[in-house]
Amino acid sequence: MGQKTEKSSLSTSGASGSGSNLTTRWPASKLPLAVKISTDFNTSTIDSYDETSGNDSIQQMMKLWNTAYDAGTLYNFNAGYIANYEPALADSYNDSTVGIYLLNSWPAEFKAEALAVTQYWAQEIFSPTGNYYEIIHGDILVNYEYYNYSAAASGVTYKYDFPTVILHELGHLVGLKHVSKSLAPSIMLSTLGTDEVKRQVYTIDKELINTIYEDTALTAEDPVLGKFSKSEDAPQKRGNVYRGVIELMPSGKCLHYLNGKLVEEH
Repeated sequence: MGQKTEKSSLSTSGASGSGSNLTTRWPASKLPLAVKISTDFNTSTIDSYDETSGNDSIQQMMKLWNTAYDAGTLYNFNAGYIANYEPALADSYNDSTVGIYLLNSWPAEFKAEALAVTQYWAQEIFSPTGNYYEIIHGDILVNYEYYNYSAAASGVTYKYDFPTVILHELGHLVGLKHVSKSLAPSIMLSTLGTDEVKRQVYTIDKELINTIYEDTALTAEDPVLGKFSKSEDAPQKRGNVYRGVIELMPSGKCLHYLNGKLVEEH
C-alpha cells in the first residue's frame, strides 16, 4: 500500500489492561526502563531532530519523560541499540529485551492500516489496597511497510512526525492511558494529524505520570488517576498474565486486544 497519501488522524491508546479501570504500571524494580532501539531506523529519521546533546530523537523523547517524572528516572536512554527483530509471530517479542522495532513486514495478525502497535504482557496483582496490572514486558512496533515518517523541525504534509509518535508511545509503554480533549494540551490525546508536531510533555501528562507512580495506596476507582502502593509489606496475590495489544489506527478508531480478544473500541 505504501505511504498513506490522505491526511488522516492517528488514534492511540495506553496499556489499559482488560479495558477495566485498573492502573497499569511497571514495578519500581524495573525502573529506569532500559529500552533498546532498532539499528534499522533510518539515521536521517531519528537523527534529523536537531539536539545539541548528541542523542537521537528516540532518546530525546525518553529524556522528556524523565524530566516529567519527579521521583526518579523512567527511562535509561543510554540503553543502546539492538539488531532489528521481525519474528513470524508478534508474540515472540516477549523476551528479555524491551525494544522499539521497525517492521518492514507488518504481521498478519495486525491490521495493515495500523500505524504502530504497543504490546505488553502484564500480570494482575490482587492487593488489599486495590488490584492493578504489573507490566512484565512491552515493546513498540512501528509500521514501516505501509507508512513513512519525518523528523523535520516542522510538520510534513501526509507524513507522521516520528518524534511525536514515539513520545506518545513511550507514554503508553510506562502505563499512561489516553486523556480526553477536555484535558488538552496533552501528548496523550487520542488523535494526531499527519503533519502535526507535538514534541513536549505537557502539564497534565506530568501530573498523570507522577500520580501513577506515586507511593500511595492504590485505588481502582479512577481509570486515569488510579494509584498504587510500592510497599513490599502488604500481602499480594498474583493472578493471570495477559498479553495486551493496542493498534494505532489512522482512521481515528482505537482498538484494544487482550489475549487476542477485542475488549475495547473507541
